[in-house]
Amino acid sequence: MDATTAFEFQRTPSRKNKIRVVNIITGLDTGGAEHALELVVSLLDKAIFDVSVISLRDLGLVGSRLRQQGVPVYAIGLRHAVTLPFHLLRLTLLLCRLRPQIVQTWLYHADLIGLLAAKLAGAPYVLWNLRGSNLALGGNGVPGHGQYRFLLRCLAWLSAAPDVVISNSQAGIDFHISAGYRPRRVVKITNGVDFMRFPAVDADRQYLRDACDFHSDAVVVGHIARIDPMKNHLAFLQMAILLLDRGLDVRFVMIGREVAADAIITGFLIRNPRLAARVKLLGERRDVPELMVGLDLLCSTSIWGEGTPNVIAEAMLSSVAVVATDVGDTSHLLSDTGRIVPVNDVPALALACEELLRCPSTRLELVKAARRRAIELFRPETMTAAYERTYLDVVDADYRHEAFAASAVATAAS
Repeated sequence: MDATTAFEFQRTPSRKNKIRVVNIITGLDTGGAEHALELVVSLLDKAIFDVSVISLRDLGLVGSRLRQQGVPVYAIGLRHAVTLPFHLLRLTLLLCRLRPQIVQTWLYHADLIGLLAAKLAGAPYVLWNLRGSNLALGGNGVPGHGQYRFLLRCLAWLSAAPDVVISNSQAGIDFHISAGYRPRRVVKITNGVDFMRFPAVDADRQYLRDACDFHSDAVVVGHIARIDPMKNHLAFLQMAILLLDRGLDVRFVMIGREVAADAIITGFLIRNPRLAARVKLLGERRDVPELMVGLDLLCSTSIWGEGTPNVIAEAMLSSVAVVATDVGDTSHLLSDTGRIVPVNDVPALALACEELLRCPSTRLELVKAARRRAIELFRPETMTAAYERTYLDVVDADYRHEAFAASAVATAAS
């Protein structure tokens, strides 16, 4: 029996059999999409679903954690476009071996490559997962933001091929429709957050200060994001200078992949030694929840591309006050429990931060309301249940259609 025939045989599995779901993602380093995948894979009902994960790049921190949980994780090592045909073949053969009913892709490159491999392997159902809003087009004159334009056009042209397109935000849905996506079905599934990692109970504020060599009563403002033009790290540093100019005694910490080695950040700090003495660059960390609870304020400076930013939800759960730019669904996420400022408006960012830093009582009221709102919006069980319903709907809808057709044929024959 060849691969295609095998998939046809498995197209409408009996409820006695588990539904095999293969998740394909661009990479498994730390990030919002990667953490969302990790949470979904960890919480899917293992009595119904048999789940595995494929990284187009390498294993990464998230892949290692999933393997420790017993989840099969594969990395195919794609690094350069020149080797894409070889790695596409490798991915296709792996899918033939895993024989999934559902291929769930995450992020643009995985959407494209995963769709091609799934179709070549004969996998019956493909679902895409949109994690941002206007990521592909960028804006604000940032160089290089057009790198995704060709990819986005290809995906828009192919967008009717997946059975379902999932998005974590309404902003993401709206943007992709405006960019030419014409999906057969769209499902919005808001991010969930692992409450156990962000309990905000008996928080050890000193842990962050020890990691940064700050004194125990230091007021600390944080920025947590990987290096990417959309995250706009420079705006955070410019805002920090304004706060110092206004006489605030504040320390700053930046956490995220490649932050400590970024030439723009280090160059800015070299030119501003007064700020450099008050900034700690921690880079990528495994202990972000423990560090986050020590912040007095989290600042998110993104200028495009966000859907529902995980870091903001995590700060809300950690009882950390948030000032964020108005991108994606951030304003809906925070509502009146934080401060929203216009994109790329450094003075407004500094003013909002100054207000909260100078008024601890306001900050305390905001974080209480923010944690309640986060618990209401970001229950991981709610997110996982939505994925389960979507997967079951896709498989069962086809099953019901085929059963109805078979019944009609039998009735006509009689």
